[in-house]
Amino acid sequence: MASSSNELPVILDTNFILSSLKFGISLDGIDDLITRAHRVMIPENVRWELENLVLCGKDEGIRRMAMKLSLNYASVPLKGYVDDSIIEYSKDNEVVVATNDKDLRRKLRDSGVTVIYIRNRRYYAIDGNIQNM
Repeated sequence: MASSSNELPVILDTNFILSSLKFGISLDGIDDLITRAHRVMIPENVRWELENLVLCGKDEGIRRMAMKLSLNYASVPLKGYVDDSIIEYSKDNEVVVATNDKDLRRKLRDSGVTVIYIRNRRYYAIDGNIQNM
């Protein structure tokens, strides 16, 4: 499901969702960072990862919460390895990507993609410029 033409897609990756829940940060915090019309979206392969991750203890509970939470958001039809598919999608589409993966963040920023990440385990921060999008 694509976003309407006037909404900026914000694509979440697996570790961003899990880390947000683990650190008690609401995904609604994205709304505080992005003042223009936007739509939070979760790739199909991220949902697949959430369904198939094998975790233990508290992390398993967080994974289950993440899976339920992911159903509240629009889907992006991405397949294959999550990082590669997000990078490819961002090359062809004007998007913001939310990730805490340092390697993925670097690759996206090198390509000029704006990134949202978790700072100090307490809040979201933006690396890049949304005003020009």
